[in-house]
Amino acid sequence: MTGRVGKMLLLAALTVLLALTGEGDAHISRCFKKELPEAPDPEFSSGVARFSFQLFRRLAERAQAQEESLFVSPYSVWSSLCLAYLGSSGKTKRELADALRLSGKSSTYVNWKFLDEMLGSETSRQSGANFVTMNKGYFSDTLELDSCLQKSLPELEVLDFSQASQTASVVNSDVEATTQGKIMDFLDPLLLSRANFILLNAIFFKGEWEFKFMPEDTTPMPFRVSPGREVGPIPMMTQTGEFKFAADTPLSAKVVELPYADSNYSMYLLLPSSEAEGTAEVISKLSKRNLETTLSSLQESSVRVQLPKFSLSTKIRSTLMTTLLDMGIRELFSQQADLTGFTVSQPLSVDETVHQATIDVTEEGTVAAAATGLVGIRVVPQQFVLDRPFVFLIMNRVVGLPVMTGVFITPPAS
Repeated sequence: MTGRVGKMLLLAALTVLLALTGEGDAHISRCFKKELPEAPDPEFSSGVARFSFQLFRRLAERAQAQEESLFVSPYSVWSSLCLAYLGSSGKTKRELADALRLSGKSSTYVNWKFLDEMLGSETSRQSGANFVTMNKGYFSDTLELDSCLQKSLPELEVLDFSQASQTASVVNSDVEATTQGKIMDFLDPLLLSRANFILLNAIFFKGEWEFKFMPEDTTPMPFRVSPGREVGPIPMMTQTGEFKFAADTPLSAKVVELPYADSNYSMYLLLPSSEAEGTAEVISKLSKRNLETTLSSLQESSVRVQLPKFSLSTKIRSTLMTTLLDMGIRELFSQQADLTGFTVSQPLSVDETVHQATIDVTEEGTVAAAATGLVGIRVVPQQFVLDRPFVFLIMNRVVGLPVMTGVFITPPAS
């Protein structure tokens, strides 16, 4: 990664969301030489989901090998790569299109914009979930940007990259504002001193449980990292109620849905059926088809849920690039990268990738309908105790898209 000063693109993916807005629609068809679709493609989110599961599986396998927990936003990574796709040409464009499941720049732009708006629609009303995304491309003022693309994409911003500290301050302030302070000082000015191009996506999600956990029911319990090996104790939240549940699934896991109040978002908890096989088997089977089959089998049941109260942060750099290379995105990270859709004044390529995500799981939630599921229940509740490694997904149920994914292997150090 040395010896290429001034030809560097920093691809950054965080954890926060907004929508593609602005006046770009009037110009976009002129840039991409194609009429804009009149309606979004219903299959577009399916392609995003397939990329998301493939990325998460590969990252989770690496994390498991090191016995580390992982939390990432595949949608954030997809979004930053999608922005790169809009400025790509030639083989670089073809590789990105294949990996991201894209069919053309005009259709990609309008469907991506629609998807962002769908995911963020919860924010426009009084709901228990808040999903915000920010997409930005920061370019050095020494680059001569394509004028049509610059007019078409309000996400593009020109900065003086010779002032690395000031550039870092602008980028980090945008990230901090979008993530409501959850991610601060994301980029080091020393890294930016070698860059002249940054593509970034930031996502923020906050959800209140529809059925809250009561703090007085949180008690310390040991956590079995592997059979016969315990750590802790760790705080374990507990509640019994009516939840959507399935015990026998194609994912080799018991699954419970914890919905967020008055929204289309839920967290799905996947507890491996076999403790010996653990999360490795679940992750290997995690696909769009298997998840859809699993979710369609969920039924209302009386369930006693015990879930760790935890905070988890992940920051990955070279691992993300290595994983994307394995997924077929190769030329973007080479000196042959073709990003002439952005500028022809200077060759651009990606030398660094950075992804950071953070999550806090607590008892907080809304009180409404919290006890409804137990009224008149006389059956013995299903036991769903997450006191050993598990997988979790935060999904929008309407578009069937996992916006954030994680595997809890071992409790983070206090």
